[in-house]
Amino acid sequence: MGCLDGLRCWSMAWVIFGHTIVYTMPAGGIQFYLELMPKGFAEATHVSSASGDLSVPPEGGRISSVAYQLVPAAFFAVDTFFWMGGLLTAGSLIKQMRKLGAGWFKMYPIYAIGRWVRLTPLVIVAILWAIGISDSIGDGPFWSSQQDSASCSQSWWVDIVYLQNILMLSNPDQPSCLGHFWYLANDMQFFLVAPFLVYPYVVSKSLGWATLSLATLGSTAANIGIALSGHYSASPLFDSKYFAHIYVQPYTRAQPYLVGIALAFAWDQWGKRLTATSSATSALIPASEDQTSVVAEKKGGAHAVWHPYLVWGLCLGASAAMLANMFGTYGLYQNYPTDWTDAQNVTYISLSRLGWAIALNVIAFLCFAKQLPLVNAVLSFGPFEIFGKLTYAAYIIHPLILTPMAYGSSDQVKFSDAWFASSFTTYVVWASGIAFVLWLLVEKPSANLLASGLGRLGLGGSAA
Repeated sequence: MGCLDGLRCWSMAWVIFGHTIVYTMPAGGIQFYLELMPKGFAEATHVSSASGDLSVPPEGGRISSVAYQLVPAAFFAVDTFFWMGGLLTAGSLIKQMRKLGAGWFKMYPIYAIGRWVRLTPLVIVAILWAIGISDSIGDGPFWSSQQDSASCSQSWWVDIVYLQNILMLSNPDQPSCLGHFWYLANDMQFFLVAPFLVYPYVVSKSLGWATLSLATLGSTAANIGIALSGHYSASPLFDSKYFAHIYVQPYTRAQPYLVGIALAFAWDQWGKRLTATSSATSALIPASEDQTSVVAEKKGGAHAVWHPYLVWGLCLGASAAMLANMFGTYGLYQNYPTDWTDAQNVTYISLSRLGWAIALNVIAFLCFAKQLPLVNAVLSFGPFEIFGKLTYAAYIIHPLILTPMAYGSSDQVKFSDAWFASSFTTYVVWASGIAFVLWLLVEKPSANLLASGLGRLGLGGSAA
C-alpha cells in the first residue's frame, strides 16, 4: 500500500493550497474578495468601484476561471484523508476481530482511549501555541481581527473531546478554537463507530456488505434531505450554513470513510485471488496470449496482469470522475449568487464526495494489485514515505503559520497569482519543517508509547 504515502503528501499540500486563500480572506479586505469572487459579488455586497480605491474585475474574480477550480476542489483532499482512515482502520480491525472474535469488544474502551492518546498530544500543543505564543509573534493593525487566543482560552476543552462539529449546531455561540479541528472531531467519531461496521463483515461477509451499504445509503440520503430542505449552495465559500449543517457533520461527511472501509472489505475478500498468478491470470487475460509474457516479476514475486482494456477502462473512469468533481463547479462559480438550481446543488452536495471516494477505491485497488506500475511508482516514491509521516503534524500546525503571516501584515494583503504561488510554497516549507520538529518531539514518542501499550493488550497494528 505504498501508494498511500504519495496520496497523503499530495493531499496535505492541496489542503495548504486551499487554506492559503481561505485563511487570508478575512485579512485581505474587500479588494482581496473582489479579485477572487465571481461576477455579481460587488453588487450583492453593496460594494462598487466608487468605494475608495477598489477595482471590480469586469469578468469576475479568479475563481470564475477553469484553473482556479483547483482551489475549492481542495475540499476533496480532506475526503481523501477520511477515505484513507476508513481503509486503514477497517483493515486493522478485520485482523484483530478475526483473532479475538466478539471478545474484541471488551477492548473497546482501550481502542477509544488509544485513539484519543494518538491524536491529542499535538492538539494540546496547538492549543497552547494559540493561547500562549500566537499573540507574542503577531501584531499590526489587523491582528485584533483574529481570535485564536481568545477563542481557545474559552473553548479549548471542545477540541480535546472532539465535539467541535456537533457544537456548531447545538451551541452556535460557542467560540471555535482552531476551526480546522472539525476534521479531527469527525475522524474520532468515525473511528468510534468503525468497529460496529467491521464486525458484521467478520461474522458474515454478506452481512458486512449489507450493513456498510445501508450506512452509505443513509449518509447519502442525509445529504440529499438536508440540502433540499435548506436550499444550500454547494460551496462553503458561498454558504456558511452549508458549512455548519452539512460540510462538518459526521452523518453527511461519512461517505468517503465508508467507501474506504469498502475497499478494506474488497481487498480482504478478493485481493489475493485477483493478484494470484495461477487461476486469476487465466481469468483476466485473453486465452490466446502467452501467459509467460504477461506475468511480471517484482520484488514481491509474480502477479497476475489483468486485461489491458479492463485496466484502462477502470483507470479512465476513475480519472473522469475525479476531473468532473474538480472542474464540474465551473458553472457554480460564474456568478454570485450562483446560477445553479437546487437540483444541481443537491446533486453535487450528495454525490461528489461519494464519487471521489469510489474513484480513489478504483485507483488504489489497481495500485495494490500492481496493475498501474507507473502510477504506483510515482505515489510510492521513497521521499513520500518520509514526508507522509509528517502530514498529521503539518495539518495541525499549518493554520498557526498562516494566521500570523496574514493578520500580522502592516497593510491589507493584495491578491495576485504571484502572491498565491509564493505564499503557498512558503507555507508548505514552514509547515513541513515545524511538523518534522513536532514529529520528533511529540508525535513519534507518543505513538511509540501507544503502540507498546496496545501491543501488550493484543491490539497491535491499530490504524493511524
